[in-house]
Formats: sequence, structure tokens, C-alpha cells
Amino acid sequence: MVHIRHGTAADVAPVLALYDQAVEWLVANGRPGQWGTRSFSVQPQLVAQISEVTASGTMRIAQVDGNDPAGAMWLAEAPSYAPPPDQPELYLHGLVVDRTRSGQGIGRALLDHALGEAERSGARQVRLDCWAGGDQALVRYYQRAGFNVVGQITLGDGWPGMFLTRQVPR
Repeated sequence: MVHIRHGTAADVAPVLALYDQAVEWLVANGRPGQWGTRSFSVQPQLVAQISEVTASGTMRIAQVDGNDPAGAMWLAEAPSYAPPPDQPELYLHGLVVDRTRSGQGIGRALLDHALGEAERSGARQVRLDCWAGGDQALVRYYQRAGFNVVGQITLGDGWPGMFLTRQVPR
């Protein structure tokens, strides 16, 4: 069973390890365009970002059987490059799941948790952006979880992305 809790300072290193593992997996599977080729834990700006997000109380941690973090995400304001929302929302950032637990429903549990938090807060949607390069498998993952593509974006040096939303049930 997946349990979702708020992140704490003790989660910074394990969450960075999840991102490092994901980068390694993405590179090995021909998807270096999503998060690059360098481990998060050796990039000071990313270490600082994960530390700040955890300290802010917006990090959510998925655990299975009370063990180390098996996944993480954070819910906060939309990034500056996102179009303004057309309704109250929660914006989902940085979803990552332990690659050794792939297929165990951890990502879906985090997404469902985000929807529940949105409902409790009075938001009408959960919005996110994701990498839309390669074979667009990540976009299809979110679509299977009930999200709909609502726009696209190209960031920085050509990073292709999609905006997706999932409506909160009324």
C-alpha cells in the first residue's frame, strides 16, 4: 500500500537519489532530453531547489510499507513560463518514482493524491508540464492517468514540453 506524506528535511538526500536514479534510467533508455545526463545530486542549483521545496512544505513523499521514499512530487504555484490558469488550480512539479518499483502504482497514487489535495483546497484542476520529446511516452502516461493536453511549450535550448490538466471531480 502506498502512503503519501509531507516531505521533511530528512527526505532531501533520498529524493535526490530518486532523481539521480531516474536520470540514469532515462539516459540508458535513450531519453536524455528529459532531465539531462548529469545527476541532480551534483548540480548545486537542483540540490538547493529540492532543499527549498522540502522546507516549504510543498513536497509530497510516497512510501511503500513505511520504507524509504518510493516517489515524490511537489504542489505549488505554476512556473513563470506557464500560461495563467483559467480556473483555480494546483500545479504539480517534479514527479519522480523509484525505478525499481515501476509498475507498482506509486506514480498513480501521487497523481491521485494531488487531485485529492486540489479538491480539498477548492481548486478545480491539477495542471503540470512534462517533456514531450522522443516517443512522447511521458505525455501518454499522464493521459492514461486522466490528464488532457492543453498546450505546448519549447523552453531553453529547445526542450519540448506539453501542458496537461486534470479536472477535479465535482
